[in-house]
Amino acid sequence: SAGGNTSFDMMQGAINAYNTFAGSSGSNSGGFFNNFNSTFQNAQKMYALYKQFDRNGDGKITADDIEKYLQQAGLGGASPFLAKAIFQTVDQNHNGSLDFTDLMALVTILNKLYGQYGYSAQ
Repeated sequence: SAGGNTSFDMMQGAINAYNTFAGSSGSNSGGFFNNFNSTFQNAQKMYALYKQFDRNGDGKITADDIEKYLQQAGLGGASPFLAKAIFQTVDQNHNGSLDFTDLMALVTILNKLYGQYGYSAQ
């Protein structure tokens, strides 16, 4: 895929996506530098989570990886359909695998889903 492959690009994407999902206005005024350290720490946590989701270590998260995650979380019966629906929702560029930024959307959805059952995706 074009761009987004360097560590810096991935971290920038993570920070931008984290700010989006955290409800930040997206402007760099005022609070950006105050919140940068915690945002950076969250981005590091997201990168570790990305590696955890990437079951075969190929640098990609596929619908199969999501299905395996859901099975381990106790949603094995619904997981083939749920995994595909979630995957299609968060695969922003429709390239068949999730990148680091797509993972932000995935975790947001999983936390909302599992929140109903008292389970956190983190």
